[in-house]
Amino acid sequence: MYPFYYMMIHSIISRIRLMGTNMVDRVGNSNT
Repeated sequence: MYPFYYMMIHSIISRIRLMGTNMVDRVGNSNT
């Protein structure tokens, strides 16, 4: 039960980080 909960949180965090990096890249490209 715990491993599944931890894995789900890990996947959500990784997805949020990926979205964040994409947003940063877009902002950098627009500024440049």
